[in-house]
Amino acid sequence: MSWENVDSISNIKIWSEYSNSTQAHLFVNGRHQVLLTVGLSFTLLDAAQPGPDSDEVLSVLQLINNTDSGSLKYLAEVDKGQYNSVFDPSLQSSSGSGASVDNGIYDYTYSFYLQSDRSINVGGWSESVALRLDYISYRNKSPQTVVYETSRLGSGIKTNVQICCYPERLYGNHGGRRTALNIIERLNSVPVHVNHNQSSGSGFHSDLYALYIDDDYFKIIAFDGQHAADSTALEPLSYYMVKEKPEYDQIQNTHFPSVSPGKSSYDVEINFREGAGSGTPMIEATVSVDQQEGDISFIASYYDLQGDDSGQDHNGSVKIYFYDQFGNSGVALVNECPPEIVSVS
Repeated sequence: MSWENVDSISNIKIWSEYSNSTQAHLFVNGRHQVLLTVGLSFTLLDAAQPGPDSDEVLSVLQLINNTDSGSLKYLAEVDKGQYNSVFDPSLQSSSGSGASVDNGIYDYTYSFYLQSDRSINVGGWSESVALRLDYISYRNKSPQTVVYETSRLGSGIKTNVQICCYPERLYGNHGGRRTALNIIERLNSVPVHVNHNQSSGSGFHSDLYALYIDDDYFKIIAFDGQHAADSTALEPLSYYMVKEKPEYDQIQNTHFPSVSPGKSSYDVEINFREGAGSGTPMIEATVSVDQQEGDISFIASYYDLQGDDSGQDHNGSVKIYFYDQFGNSGVALVNECPPEIVSVS
Protein backbone atom coordinates (compact mmCIF):
# COMPACT_ATOMS: atom_id res chain seq x y z
CA MET A 1 0.00 0.00 0.00
CA SER A 2 2.98 2.26 0.62
CA TRP A 3 2.03 5.97 0.88
CA GLU A 4 -1.62 5.22 0.07
CA ASN A 5 -2.00 3.99 3.65
CA VAL A 6 -0.49 7.09 5.32
CA ASP A 7 -2.78 9.41 7.25
CA SER A 8 -0.25 11.64 9.05
CA ILE A 9 2.98 11.78 11.05
CA SER A 10 2.29 10.69 14.62
CA ASN A 11 5.75 11.11 16.12
CA ILE A 12 9.08 12.51 14.98
CA LYS A 13 12.35 13.47 16.65
CA ILE A 14 16.00 14.19 15.88
CA TRP A 15 18.65 13.68 18.56
CA SER A 16 22.41 13.53 19.11
CA GLU A 17 24.68 11.16 21.03
CA TYR A 18 25.00 13.57 23.95
CA SER A 19 23.19 13.25 27.28
CA ASN A 20 21.60 16.56 26.30
CA SER A 21 20.42 15.15 22.99
CA THR A 22 19.41 18.56 21.59
CA GLN A 23 23.04 19.59 21.07
CA ALA A 24 26.31 18.32 19.61
CA HIS A 25 29.85 19.68 19.28
CA LEU A 26 31.91 19.60 16.09
CA PHE A 27 35.44 20.60 15.05
CA VAL A 28 35.52 22.39 11.69
CA ASN A 29 38.38 20.38 10.20
CA GLY A 30 36.75 18.34 7.41
CA ARG A 31 37.24 15.06 9.31
CA HIS A 32 35.38 15.23 12.62
CA GLN A 33 31.78 14.03 12.44
CA VAL A 34 28.70 14.17 14.65
CA LEU A 35 26.02 11.51 14.54
CA LEU A 36 22.37 12.55 14.47
CA THR A 37 19.58 10.01 14.71
CA VAL A 38 16.07 10.56 13.35
CA GLY A 39 13.06 8.58 14.52
CA LEU A 40 9.52 8.86 13.13
CA SER A 41 6.20 7.06 12.98
CA PHE A 42 3.06 7.44 10.85
CA THR A 43 -0.59 7.08 11.68
CA LEU A 44 -1.93 4.62 9.11
CA LEU A 45 -5.40 4.60 7.60
CA ASP A 46 -5.53 0.83 8.02
CA ALA A 47 -3.35 -0.43 10.86
CA ALA A 48 -3.52 -3.96 9.45
CA GLN A 49 -1.83 -2.86 6.22
CA PRO A 50 1.77 -1.72 5.74
CA GLY A 51 2.94 1.82 5.18
CA PRO A 52 5.93 2.92 3.09
CA ASP A 53 9.13 0.95 3.43
CA SER A 54 12.28 2.36 5.01
CA ASP A 55 13.90 3.43 1.73
CA GLU A 56 10.74 5.22 0.61
CA VAL A 57 10.64 7.23 3.83
CA LEU A 58 14.36 8.05 3.65
CA SER A 59 13.91 9.37 0.10
CA VAL A 60 11.54 12.12 1.32
CA LEU A 61 13.44 12.98 4.52
CA GLN A 62 15.77 16.00 4.58
CA LEU A 63 17.93 17.75 7.15
CA ILE A 64 17.27 21.49 7.04
CA ASN A 65 18.31 24.70 8.78
CA ASN A 66 16.14 25.20 11.84
CA THR A 67 16.06 28.99 11.56
CA ASP A 68 14.85 29.53 7.98
CA SER A 69 13.88 26.01 6.81
CA GLY A 70 16.45 26.23 4.01
CA SER A 71 19.29 23.88 3.19
CA LEU A 72 22.10 23.37 5.70
CA LYS A 73 24.59 26.23 5.35
CA TYR A 74 27.63 25.23 7.39
CA LEU A 75 27.25 21.45 7.63
CA ALA A 76 27.49 18.63 5.09
CA GLU A 77 26.04 15.12 5.17
CA VAL A 78 28.77 12.50 4.73
CA ASP A 79 29.31 8.78 5.03
CA LYS A 80 30.53 7.49 8.37
CA GLY A 81 34.26 8.03 8.76
CA GLN A 82 37.02 7.38 11.28
CA TYR A 83 36.79 10.54 13.37
CA ASN A 84 33.37 10.53 15.04
CA SER A 85 34.30 10.60 18.73
CA VAL A 86 31.94 12.58 20.94
CA PHE A 87 33.66 15.88 21.81
CA ASP A 88 32.89 17.36 25.21
CA PRO A 89 33.96 21.04 25.29
CA SER A 90 34.52 20.82 29.03
CA LEU A 91 37.28 18.34 28.13
CA GLN A 92 35.77 15.59 30.22
CA SER A 93 34.94 12.10 29.01
CA SER A 94 31.46 11.82 27.53
CA SER A 95 29.48 8.61 27.62
CA GLY A 96 27.53 9.60 24.53
CA SER A 97 24.47 7.98 26.08
CA GLY A 98 21.86 10.13 24.37
CA ALA A 99 21.70 8.16 21.13
CA SER A 100 19.82 5.24 22.63
CA VAL A 101 17.30 7.26 24.66
CA ASP A 102 14.53 7.07 22.05
CA ASN A 103 15.43 3.86 20.25
CA GLY A 104 12.56 1.40 19.97
CA ILE A 105 9.55 3.75 20.04
CA TYR A 106 9.65 4.73 16.37
CA ASP A 107 8.65 2.77 13.30
CA TYR A 108 11.62 4.18 11.35
CA THR A 109 15.07 5.29 12.53
CA TYR A 110 17.91 6.74 10.46
CA SER A 111 21.49 7.80 11.15
CA PHE A 112 23.09 10.89 9.62
CA TYR A 113 26.73 11.94 9.90
CA LEU A 114 27.57 15.63 9.58
CA GLN A 115 30.89 17.40 9.25
CA SER A 116 32.16 20.86 8.38
CA ASP A 117 35.28 22.46 6.94
CA ARG A 118 36.52 25.94 6.08
CA SER A 119 35.29 25.71 2.49
CA ILE A 120 31.70 25.99 3.76
CA ASN A 121 32.26 27.39 7.25
CA VAL A 122 35.19 29.78 7.26
CA GLY A 123 33.78 31.60 10.28
CA GLY A 124 33.21 28.48 12.38
CA TRP A 125 29.49 29.21 12.63
CA SER A 126 27.16 26.93 14.55
CA GLU A 127 23.93 25.66 13.03
CA SER A 128 20.67 24.17 14.28
CA VAL A 129 19.40 21.16 12.32
CA ALA A 130 15.71 20.34 11.86
CA LEU A 131 13.72 17.97 9.61
CA ARG A 132 11.55 18.16 6.52
CA LEU A 133 9.43 15.50 4.83
CA ASP A 134 7.67 15.93 1.50
CA TYR A 135 5.24 13.04 1.13
CA ILE A 136 1.81 12.08 -0.19
CA SER A 137 -1.05 11.61 2.26
CA TYR A 138 -4.35 9.91 1.47
CA ARG A 139 -6.20 11.16 4.55
CA ASN A 140 -9.21 12.29 2.51
CA LYS A 141 -9.13 9.36 0.07
CA SER A 142 -7.30 11.45 -2.52
CA PRO A 143 -3.56 12.20 -2.73
CA GLN A 144 -2.42 15.38 -1.02
CA THR A 145 1.15 16.70 -0.97
CA VAL A 146 2.29 17.30 2.59
CA VAL A 147 5.31 19.44 3.48
CA TYR A 148 6.11 18.68 7.09
CA GLU A 149 8.82 20.70 8.84
CA THR A 150 10.04 20.55 12.43
CA SER A 151 11.89 23.88 12.13
CA ARG A 152 11.07 27.17 13.83
CA LEU A 153 8.95 28.23 10.82
CA GLY A 154 7.39 24.82 10.22
CA SER A 155 3.99 23.61 11.42
CA GLY A 156 5.15 20.18 12.58
CA ILE A 157 6.33 18.91 15.96
CA LYS A 158 9.29 21.06 17.02
CA THR A 159 12.51 19.07 17.18
CA ASN A 160 16.07 20.11 16.32
CA VAL A 161 19.71 19.71 17.33
CA GLN A 162 22.10 22.63 17.77
CA ILE A 163 25.54 21.82 16.31
CA CYS A 164 28.13 23.98 18.08
CA CYS A 165 31.20 24.38 15.85
CA TYR A 166 34.81 24.92 16.94
CA PRO A 167 37.96 25.82 14.97
CA GLU A 168 40.44 23.02 14.37
CA ARG A 169 42.67 22.42 17.36
CA LEU A 170 46.28 23.39 16.67
CA TYR A 171 49.37 21.52 17.85
CA GLY A 172 52.88 22.82 18.43
CA ASN A 173 55.99 22.70 20.60
CA HIS A 174 56.09 23.41 24.30
CA GLY A 175 56.22 27.08 25.20
CA GLY A 176 53.61 28.29 22.72
CA ARG A 177 49.85 28.78 22.81
CA ARG A 178 49.10 25.57 20.94
CA THR A 179 48.53 22.17 22.53
CA ALA A 180 52.00 20.65 22.84
CA LEU A 181 53.44 17.35 21.70
CA ASN A 182 56.05 15.65 23.83
CA ILE A 183 58.48 12.76 23.48
CA ILE A 184 59.68 10.87 26.55
CA GLU A 185 61.37 7.65 27.56
CA ARG A 186 58.47 5.33 28.42
CA LEU A 187 60.55 2.35 29.48
CA ASN A 188 64.25 1.82 30.11
CA SER A 189 65.82 -1.45 28.92
CA VAL A 190 62.88 -3.15 27.28
CA PRO A 191 63.08 -6.93 26.67
CA VAL A 192 65.48 -7.72 23.81
CA HIS A 193 66.49 -10.99 22.20
CA VAL A 194 69.71 -10.82 20.16
CA ASN A 195 69.30 -13.11 17.15
CA HIS A 196 72.74 -12.45 15.65
CA ASN A 197 75.81 -10.53 16.80
CA GLN A 198 78.91 -10.34 14.62
CA SER A 199 80.89 -8.00 16.87
CA SER A 200 82.75 -8.31 20.13
CA GLY A 201 81.17 -5.42 22.00
CA SER A 202 78.96 -5.49 25.08
CA GLY A 203 76.04 -3.88 26.85
CA PHE A 204 73.47 -3.98 24.04
CA HIS A 205 70.11 -2.65 25.24
CA SER A 206 67.04 -0.81 23.93
CA ASP A 207 64.80 1.85 25.45
CA LEU A 208 61.22 2.65 24.44
CA TYR A 209 60.34 6.27 23.60
CA ALA A 210 56.87 7.68 22.96
CA LEU A 211 55.63 10.67 20.96
CA TYR A 212 52.26 11.79 22.33
CA ILE A 213 49.95 14.78 22.85
CA ASP A 214 50.80 16.34 26.21
CA ASP A 215 47.16 16.58 27.28
CA ASP A 216 44.84 14.43 29.40
CA TYR A 217 41.97 14.55 26.90
CA PHE A 218 43.29 14.67 23.34
CA LYS A 219 45.01 11.53 22.06
CA ILE A 220 46.76 10.54 18.84
CA ILE A 221 44.73 7.77 17.23
CA ALA A 222 46.22 7.68 13.71
CA PHE A 223 49.08 8.87 11.53
CA ASP A 224 49.86 8.58 7.85
CA GLY A 225 51.80 5.43 7.00
CA GLN A 226 50.83 3.53 10.14
CA HIS A 227 50.47 -0.23 9.98
CA ALA A 228 50.10 -3.29 12.15
CA ALA A 229 53.22 -4.83 13.68
CA ASP A 230 54.92 -7.31 11.34
CA SER A 231 58.18 -9.25 11.01
CA THR A 232 59.93 -6.80 8.67
CA ALA A 233 63.42 -5.97 9.90
CA LEU A 234 63.74 -2.21 10.45
CA GLU A 235 66.71 -0.16 9.37
CA PRO A 236 67.83 2.64 11.71
CA LEU A 237 66.42 6.12 11.28
CA SER A 238 69.50 7.66 12.91
CA TYR A 239 72.86 6.25 14.03
CA TYR A 240 75.76 7.78 15.92
CA MET A 241 79.12 6.86 17.38
CA VAL A 242 79.76 8.54 20.74
CA LYS A 243 83.17 8.38 22.43
CA GLU A 244 82.71 7.01 25.95
CA LYS A 245 86.25 6.09 26.99
CA PRO A 246 89.58 6.38 25.19
CA GLU A 247 89.29 2.88 23.77
CA TYR A 248 85.48 2.50 23.56
CA ASP A 249 82.68 4.02 21.55
CA GLN A 250 78.97 3.74 22.13
CA ILE A 251 76.97 3.07 18.98
CA GLN A 252 73.47 4.52 19.05
CA ASN A 253 70.54 3.71 16.76
CA THR A 254 66.94 4.97 16.58
CA HIS A 255 64.28 2.82 14.93
CA PHE A 256 60.75 3.89 14.00
CA PRO A 257 58.34 0.92 13.81
CA SER A 258 55.43 2.98 12.32
CA VAL A 259 52.99 0.81 14.27
CA SER A 260 49.45 2.16 14.67
CA PRO A 261 48.80 4.14 17.89
CA GLY A 262 46.81 2.42 20.59
CA LYS A 263 47.56 0.24 23.57
CA SER A 264 49.20 -2.96 22.33
CA SER A 265 52.15 -5.27 22.82
CA TYR A 266 54.21 -6.46 19.88
CA ASP A 267 57.70 -7.49 18.77
CA VAL A 268 59.87 -5.49 16.38
CA GLU A 269 62.81 -6.85 14.41
CA ILE A 270 65.67 -4.34 14.13
CA ASN A 271 68.96 -4.19 12.27
CA PHE A 272 71.48 -2.38 14.45
CA ARG A 273 74.24 -0.74 12.41
CA GLU A 274 77.50 1.05 12.98
CA GLY A 275 76.92 3.22 9.94
CA ALA A 276 75.61 3.34 6.42
CA GLY A 277 76.27 0.75 3.76
CA SER A 278 75.13 -2.69 2.74
CA GLY A 279 76.08 -5.95 4.36
CA THR A 280 75.21 -7.82 7.48
CA PRO A 281 74.07 -5.62 10.39
CA MET A 282 76.26 -5.48 13.47
CA ILE A 283 73.35 -6.88 15.51
CA GLU A 284 70.00 -8.37 14.53
CA ALA A 285 67.57 -8.32 17.45
CA THR A 286 63.93 -8.68 18.45
CA VAL A 287 62.63 -5.87 20.67
CA SER A 288 59.42 -6.31 22.70
CA VAL A 289 57.28 -3.16 22.83
CA ASP A 290 54.52 -2.45 25.35
CA GLN A 291 52.81 0.53 23.72
CA GLN A 292 50.45 2.85 25.59
CA GLU A 293 47.23 4.45 24.35
CA GLY A 294 47.92 7.53 22.22
CA ASP A 295 51.64 6.77 21.75
CA ILE A 296 53.70 6.71 18.58
CA SER A 297 56.64 4.51 19.53
CA PHE A 298 60.37 4.81 18.82
CA ILE A 299 63.17 2.46 19.87
CA ALA A 300 66.57 3.81 20.95
CA SER A 301 69.31 1.14 21.13
CA TYR A 302 72.88 1.31 22.44
CA TYR A 303 76.00 -0.86 22.18
CA ASP A 304 79.52 -0.45 23.52
CA LEU A 305 82.25 -1.30 21.03
CA GLN A 306 86.01 -0.99 21.11
CA GLY A 307 86.71 2.08 19.00
CA ASP A 308 87.95 1.67 15.47
CA ASP A 309 86.83 5.08 14.10
CA SER A 310 84.96 3.38 11.26
CA GLY A 311 81.45 4.46 12.28
CA GLN A 312 79.45 7.09 10.44
CA ASP A 313 76.96 9.48 12.02
CA HIS A 314 73.64 9.91 10.26
CA ASN A 315 70.94 12.17 11.64
CA GLY A 316 67.92 10.82 9.81
CA SER A 317 64.48 12.26 10.46
CA VAL A 318 60.85 11.30 9.98
CA LYS A 319 57.92 13.63 9.32
CA ILE A 320 54.76 12.32 10.98
CA TYR A 321 51.31 13.53 9.94
CA PHE A 322 49.16 12.67 12.96
CA TYR A 323 45.48 12.93 13.93
CA ASP A 324 43.67 13.07 17.27
CA GLN A 325 40.36 11.33 18.00
CA PHE A 326 38.44 14.28 16.51
CA GLY A 327 40.42 14.49 13.27
CA ASN A 328 42.47 17.53 14.30
CA SER A 329 45.85 17.14 12.65
CA GLY A 330 49.46 18.20 12.92
CA VAL A 331 52.93 17.45 11.60
CA ALA A 332 55.81 16.41 13.86
CA LEU A 333 59.44 16.21 12.71
CA VAL A 334 61.50 13.76 14.80
CA ASN A 335 65.20 12.86 14.61
CA GLU A 336 68.29 12.17 16.76
CA CYS A 337 69.11 9.30 19.11
CA PRO A 338 67.46 9.19 21.53
CA PRO A 339 64.62 10.63 19.46
CA GLU A 340 63.78 14.32 19.83
CA ILE A 341 61.07 16.60 18.44
CA VAL A 342 62.52 19.10 15.98
CA SER A 343 59.27 20.92 15.21
CA VAL A 344 55.48 20.59 15.34
CA SER A 345 53.06 22.44 13.10
